[in-house]
Amino acid sequence: MKLIKVSLLFSCLVVSSVATGTERIIVAGYGLENLQMDIQDECPKDTICPNLWFRYVINVKKAIKGNAEGQLIAVRKQHGELEMDRGEVSIFILSKIDDSNLQKKLNAEFYVEEYSKPKTVYCFNSELEHIGLVTEDEITYTPSGMWKTHCIKEDELSN
Repeated sequence: MKLIKVSLLFSCLVVSSVATGTERIIVAGYGLENLQMDIQDECPKDTICPNLWFRYVINVKKAIKGNAEGQLIAVRKQHGELEMDRGEVSIFILSKIDDSNLQKKLNAEFYVEEYSKPKTVYCFNSELEHIGLVTEDEITYTPSGMWKTHCIKEDELSN
């Protein structure tokens, strides 16, 4: 098995986790809803934090780790609504909300730790600049013992 190092730049989002369960559940499924709930928490003074609760409705296609099936409700604190294509299979990292009072308040059993939409990248052996592709978000990786590979996201090719 080849070890692949991937260098990606992610924007960081500080989230105070409400889930106390250490066991993560990973599912592939369809995000049917991502709607703001009528619950707001205060943000500590002099900090930037997501203080809006959002309700996710997820139709589980396959449990990758842990047990989950059918349609489930999960929540997450975030800054705004996420665009979710109901026809795309996405990956959701969930944790169980152990506090029964918090479950009742949020009307959910799970907390969304992470959400990832499918992404397509195209990779070349040449540097992107040398073949005439300009990108602001180049992804590079070097398979073990191989040459450096340069990748560009599909949506950047269509611009």
